Amino acid sequence: MANESKNILQRGLEYMHEPFSGFIRAQTTSSLFLLLSTILALWWANSAYSSTYLDLVHTPIGIFLGDVELRSSLKHIINDGLMVIFFLLIGLEIKREVLAGDLAKPENRRMLIICAIGGMILPATIYTRDH
Repeated sequence: MANESKNILQRGLEYMHEPFSGFIRAQTTSSLFLLLSTILALWWANSAYSSTYLDLVHTPIGIFLGDVELRSSLKHIINDGLMVIFFLLIGLEIKREVLAGDLAKPENRRMLIICAIGGMILPATIYTRDH
């Protein structure tokens, strides 16, 4: 009887809720979304529509409260704002792994340390060879 009192839209949304929630929670979902977004952005920036891409990236966005004005381009917000959040989340994930995950054992940290050192040395080497 409770099911009869709900309209067709409510029943449809309840039917879709569980598979959709599982899809969103899956670890591959964020990776797939990031990959598709990267491909789309690369295509857009290098296509005949690149001028619209550049216009969007350099669009000024701001908050105005009386005489107080905070204005910046979308590119600046992405580079300085969203990247801070990204690296904060990466740092928290590494901390969680070191404290309670697979990296809690010192012998499992070797590869992470080697990759981190390589990630610093390789770009520095490339930079110094070019200059």
